[in-house]
Amino acid sequence: YTIKKGSDLKTVEKKYKDFEILRAKLAERWPGIFIPEIQPKKTVGRTEVEIANNRKSELNRFIKKIEKIDYLYYSDEIENFFDAQVVLKSENYETIANKYKNAFQDFDSNFNEDSDEVKTHLKSFFEKIKNIKAKTTELLSIVTDLKLKEQKNKEMFLNTIEQFHIFEKDALMEYVNNDCNQLVLFNMNNDPLLQSIVNFIRDSTNPFDSFLSKLTDDLLDEDALLSAFDSLQNLKSILARPKKAKQKNGNNMNDNSLTALREIIKISTWHLNKETKLYNELTVSNYSKEIAKMKESFASKDQMKGEILSAVLGDKNINSIQLDKS
Repeated sequence: YTIKKGSDLKTVEKKYKDFEILRAKLAERWPGIFIPEIQPKKTVGRTEVEIANNRKSELNRFIKKIEKIDYLYYSDEIENFFDAQVVLKSENYETIANKYKNAFQDFDSNFNEDSDEVKTHLKSFFEKIKNIKAKTTELLSIVTDLKLKEQKNKEMFLNTIEQFHIFEKDALMEYVNNDCNQLVLFNMNNDPLLQSIVNFIRDSTNPFDSFLSKLTDDLLDEDALLSAFDSLQNLKSILARPKKAKQKNGNNMNDNSLTALREIIKISTWHLNKETKLYNELTVSNYSKEIAKMKESFASKDQMKGEILSAVLGDKNINSIQLDKS
């Protein structure tokens, strides 16, 4: 995959695994902070082209998310990703705390991470996110099935239309012994109206694509939020047993490192408290309403295709079919 960055459009070539390694580095070196998720490498698609396009779409989503997050976009990890000569230095809690102070210039030093308000908000939010994630996963499976059904129906319909003249010719051969090309009753190439309808259907996008993308995006954001929250809880557990804890570089904890760890927890809690209040969640009921609309549209399109086939078979005049292109 070719990626470009910056005003000078610096270009690098990367494999899918390189993006997974980048995400792992960011999560390790930015504990307790929201890091966009990346989908595990999957062979989703029926052809190599479809699989490649699906992966490219996922990587684009991941990169565009990072582009919008300054503390990641300008981080050493991203610089290292684009330029291997940029060496990532070993970090301890003191260097991470300083990095966070520089990255989050709007941090409120008066923020109280131990207040009941903050604790209640974060606890209720992440309990709700776990429930929403389960529902999102369930709906993702439903919409994926609908997308595949729509795709198969479209292909079957187009194949029927395009191959019908062959069927018709074979049927006529039973009754005539001469060249029957002159006798074929239907040929899509000779019917401009039908040709325009078929082209419209062939070029139409799958109605479930955009919603499937939205559901996938939401699910990955939910995973990223839960991952950041788990990382924050891990930092708190380290602080709770300082005598057994070790620095990230393996050294024993001292007063300076404990102070730095407390600062990291404070900034991370402030960050997540802010992120979760900005998080625009779609309720499960809204998801369900959208799916119901799509199913209705799906049934309507099936009826329209049936009418077109009826016209091709001679049961209906094709000029009488009313197409709602919206």
